[in-house]
Formats: sequence, C-alpha cells, structure tokens
Amino acid sequence: MPGCLGNQELGLYLCPVKKTLLFLLLAVSAVSCFDQGDCLDYSTNLAGAVLLDAQTGTSATVAMDSIVVDGVNLPQYTSQSISSFRLPLNSTRDSVAARFYYEGGYHSLTLRFVKSVMVLSPRCGARTYFKELTVAETTFNQVLVTNSKLLNTTSVNIKIYL
Repeated sequence: MPGCLGNQELGLYLCPVKKTLLFLLLAVSAVSCFDQGDCLDYSTNLAGAVLLDAQTGTSATVAMDSIVVDGVNLPQYTSQSISSFRLPLNSTRDSVAARFYYEGGYHSLTLRFVKSVMVLSPRCGARTYFKELTVAETTFNQVLVTNSKLLNTTSVNIKIYL
C-alpha cells in the first residue's frame, strides 16, 4: 500500500492515520489509569541514620546495648552490632529524644522536625509528612542532617560521627 509502512509478504501495514489513532488510543488508556489520583505514599516516620568514624569518615560498626527512644515502649536494637539504624518519629510531637547505650558508652540525641498532613485525594486519604529535620541537642562528636525530608525512598537522613 502506498504511503504505509509494513511487510508486503505478511500483509501487515501501518499507515500514518492508523499510527495516529493507535497513539491516541494508547495515550487515552494511560491517562485514564490516573483519574482517581496518585495514591503512592512516600511518607515515613523513620529517620535513617548511619554511624561513621570521626577520624576517617568511614562506616563504624558498634556493639549496641540498646537505643531508647522517648515515646517508644521497648528499647530498639538491643544487643546488636549496627552501622545504621532507623529512628522512629512520633506524629503527635515536634521532636524526638533518644539515648544510645553501647560498648560501655552513652550518648544522647534530640531531633526536631515539622510535620505536615496532606490529603492527596479523597480516595487516598491523609498522609503525614515529616520535614525540616534538625539536630536540637547531642552528645555525639558531630551529627549532620543530610536530608531533612523523611521519605521512604531515602535511606539516610543523618550521619552520626563517633
């Protein structure tokens, strides 16, 4: 067929008009998948942290006796060797305090944050987002906030130098 692309032997042709109609059909189908709003949830209440050696800046593994987080009934990471952890934030507060007991030592850390409740769509409901994460107080050598928004796509929010 003149003006059409295809294979004459198989009798398969794709003319410009048919290509346009096929493209429009695919585009409409793809858009209709999102007519109810996007309910993908990237929010989390867990601040990811890594432990680093203050001298070398490399990963440090610590034999943790426990991490005690205010507002959480049970100690976290009891009798574990860790180089990273997740610190839970409470959506009813604007800060979290944690005490770290390890290898005969003790440190404390208080983080402040802002929470924001957003409704993505009526079908999706409300989500709490944590942002503007800052260090309020610490006894560690140094704590740096590397990502102040808590998202489940981000594994590290703070770096703790021992």
